[in-house]
Formats: sequence, structure tokens, C-alpha cells
Amino acid sequence: QEFIEALYLFPTENSNYIVEDILISEVWVQDMNKLI
Repeated sequence: QEFIEALYLFPTENSNYIVEDILISEVWVQDMNKLI
């Protein structure tokens, strides 16, 4: 979570994509946990 906050404090051209990837990954993990 500190990593995400750091991206907001120091925005770069790729920061939005990185945050989206993190959010998508978390959703994917939650979906996988439901299947198990």
C-alpha cells in the first residue's frame, strides 16, 4: 500500500498503468480464492 501511495505522491507517465495493474491483480486473486 505504501508503494501505491508513493505513486500518487510521485506521479509518472506509467503510474496510472501500474496502479491499474495492481488493482486488477487484487481482483484476480480474490476471484481465484473464491474458486478454491
